[in-house]
Amino acid sequence: MSGCRAGTRHAARRGQALVEFSVVAFLSVIMLLMVVEMGRMVLVSTAVANAARAGLRYAIVQGPPIPLRF
Repeated sequence: MSGCRAGTRHAARRGQALVEFSVVAFLSVIMLLMVVEMGRMVLVSTAVANAARAGLRYAIVQGPPIPLRF
């Protein structure tokens, strides 16, 4: 009887380790994806800011497309 209990206890520890590993692995992957997405957001924000700057510079240098009369 005691041999059966020891085997059950060992299986329970292995199961606990498996559950802990799965939780930690899942959270680690989520954190990694969050870091990647934050980097992509910064990249897109920089690209939009640079495009707006280039468009404004082009508009200032070229002037309005037709003369404005008031």
